[in-house]
Amino acid sequence: MQLFQHKDFYLASLLLYNHFELLSYKREHGTTVFIFEDSKDLQKCVNDFYSMRAEVKDFLTMSGIIRNLKTIIHMNRAADQQVSTIQHEDLYHGFNNKSGDKL
Repeated sequence: MQLFQHKDFYLASLLLYNHFELLSYKREHGTTVFIFEDSKDLQKCVNDFYSMRAEVKDFLTMSGIIRNLKTIIHMNRAADQQVSTIQHEDLYHGFNNKSGDKL
């Protein structure tokens, strides 16, 4: 399995929004590195992000993903080691999902 590692917080948020699984993250010199399984679809999403072609149609879901990802990072800010994350499905149960339905 090839891994895709990157430090860009908003790219990681977009990848989560597009249902790519965050395998883990690690702290390196005070910076968080996000780790995903690499694929052609993931590379297309990365290219779309950097070429400003990426689309977000559900802003409530995206804002929930951003908040949850920030929470994950800040919970272990002092740790300088690799930490497993929650299942990516749990990230879609954001604060705005009051009905309990999957977003």
